[in-house]
Amino acid sequence: MKNRDQIIGGIAGIIAASLYIFGFLLLFSLLQPEIDDSKTALEKLTFILANKTIYQMWIILIYVMFGIVLIPLTIAINENFNNQNEIWIKATPVFSFIWSGLVIASGMIAVIGIDSVALI
Repeated sequence: MKNRDQIIGGIAGIIAASLYIFGFLLLFSLLQPEIDDSKTALEKLTFILANKTIYQMWIILIYVMFGIVLIPLTIAINENFNNQNEIWIKATPVFSFIWSGLVIASGMIAVIGIDSVALI
């Protein structure tokens, strides 16, 4: 069972890294005007609303999907340290699960927020 969890954790790690690499490529190619400092906030918002679907897909990938794959990755990493009794090793998964929840929640809030701004 432990070996299977390690494989799943390894796959989750590869997926997490791939999501961020793809996310950065998307940000620096299709979403470039959003990070351009020479643009005003209104111009950036106009661009985001014009490309709402791509932007929401980007948010879902780098926030929601990353948060989901972070959970099995945490479990797999924690299994390597199960035989140690230090308190910080036992507390680390708790913080990681909290972090996963916050990342997922912030991604969902951002996706819904874009829809709310688009209605205004």
